[in-house]
Amino acid sequence: MKKFIATRYILLYLLIFFAFKFAFDFINPYYLQDRCATPYPIDVRTVETNKWADTEYLVQAKHAGYNHQRYYFSFFPADLVFPLFYTALFLSSLLYCRVHKLRNILTLFVVAGLLADWSEDVSFAIFLGTAGDGISPVVAFFTTVKTVLFILNIMVSIFFLTKGFINWLADAIPCPEP
Repeated sequence: MKKFIATRYILLYLLIFFAFKFAFDFINPYYLQDRCATPYPIDVRTVETNKWADTEYLVQAKHAGYNHQRYYFSFFPADLVFPLFYTALFLSSLLYCRVHKLRNILTLFVVAGLLADWSEDVSFAIFLGTAGDGISPVVAFFTTVKTVLFILNIMVSIFFLTKGFINWLADAIPCPEP
């Protein structure tokens, strides 16, 4: 994995990040069978409505909003792969952080975000396939933690990408001779 974390890949990871965003926008209408009951995916619900750990929405998605088969064969596999790319993007942007201890701490947040996203994906897939609604609080927990870490990691990534771009500009623009 370490060879995939490099500043030279940042533009590629940004392109892949936005390609996934476009793909998810394309896939969502395919598996969201009742747009009145569930107008958006479970993790987008948090951002759109500021409702954190929304177990009611999860239950609604399970029973009325999601076409389970379509979800399993479209969104679920893509949502398992997407975190690999945004994690690589976030970790690559951290290479612009020159404070070693800070970079190590921020790396933990990025990896925790990856693990929370996969935990959300797997627990929600299990939740859809079970008869009861008992694990909805677990799914809601992972959805909330993943969303908080994702937002935090995006903000940190933007900060260090901006810092890297400013440093690149400073190196690219020649200084006038005195």
